[in-house]
Amino acid sequence: MGMEKRIQPDVVILSKDNHQPSFLQEFLLSSKQKHIPLELLDSIYVTLSNGEKYKINQSAIKKNLVVDEIDKQLFRIGVPENISTIEIMLDTADAESYITDEVSSMLDRIFNE
Repeated sequence: MGMEKRIQPDVVILSKDNHQPSFLQEFLLSSKQKHIPLELLDSIYVTLSNGEKYKINQSAIKKNLVVDEIDKQLFRIGVPENISTIEIMLDTADAESYITDEVSSMLDRIFNE
């Protein structure tokens, strides 16, 4: 018998407020942005394939969430592997300053070489 392929859960990014969530989602999921900074994280909810839903304790998350490996990061902190959906709620109130700081830092590295 061949190895069974694990199904990737759906990842949904939601905004806690109305500060341009579509721009922020596009920024976070772009090919260049590979992580979700903890500074922007409000909460994470996981729905299992059996319909059970859990809120993840944020203190268990020690590093930025890696977009392509969010489910693996959750498995490491004890979340069951039968995840169907991961809902990430972002607090976008500080997103503009975070993005401005990130861009400024990148530009500083380029122009200070």
